[in-house]
Amino acid sequence: MIMQPRFDFDIAYSVGSACGTSVHLKNMCMRQTSGPFDWVLDDFEGNTNDILADFENYLNEEDLVYTEDWTPAEQQVEHWHYRNTRNNKLIIHDFPLGVPLHDAFPEVKERYERRIERFRQNLATKDVLLVYFSLTYPTTDEVALEQCRKVCEMYGRKIHFLLIEHDPECPKGVVHHKLLADNINRYTLYAKLDNGKEDDAVRGDVKAIRKILAQYSIDGSRERRRRFRRKRFFIKLLASIVPVKSLRHKFKAYLKENM
Repeated sequence: MIMQPRFDFDIAYSVGSACGTSVHLKNMCMRQTSGPFDWVLDDFEGNTNDILADFENYLNEEDLVYTEDWTPAEQQVEHWHYRNTRNNKLIIHDFPLGVPLHDAFPEVKERYERRIERFRQNLATKDVLLVYFSLTYPTTDEVALEQCRKVCEMYGRKIHFLLIEHDPECPKGVVHHKLLADNINRYTLYAKLDNGKEDDAVRGDVKAIRKILAQYSIDGSRERRRRFRRKRFFIKLLASIVPVKSLRHKFKAYLKENM
């Protein structure tokens, strides 16, 4: 039997390896709600192991230690970074700079509990696509197949996975696709952009990633993307009539907020 991939789903979630996955899903109008892996750093096996453990001890205050592993202290301008010593996750977007861990933790914990419960409910009841994009944490076909199988068995239903990973051996501009199973699509490509820009260090080759994600529709995301492109075109067209550059930027910002 020939395996055929699916491209239409009710909802998509990031399962790592960093915040770049959620950024890509949002920019492609595919991110409908927050998930437990949106703003943490870990590999595919680690995150799927958390699913398999039903998120037991996923986030405890006593397990968190301040770290500069990812970013030096002087560059941590919005959030303090913490390493979870229990599951080795790096948390970089949740704890506000200047707020002691003990004071910030209850709100962060409550936020994650909501995300986890919603994630569980959607995995159990909806057609879900779990998306893994990584520039730094590759996984093997064998690990991907085994972890995906276990997650499906845990929930007693077929859950679909999309894995997109940087391969330093892949020629630039080439994208390799492999259908590991009828519910597991894997893409490898040279996805890093070595231009020194902080955003690109997280998102990688945006154009290439968008081409992959554009195949998928999450609860009407294709139509939302079309509306977004039309809106962007008209904003640029209207803003182009403003001759002064500084006023043009302000006018574009106003249109984005009010159109």
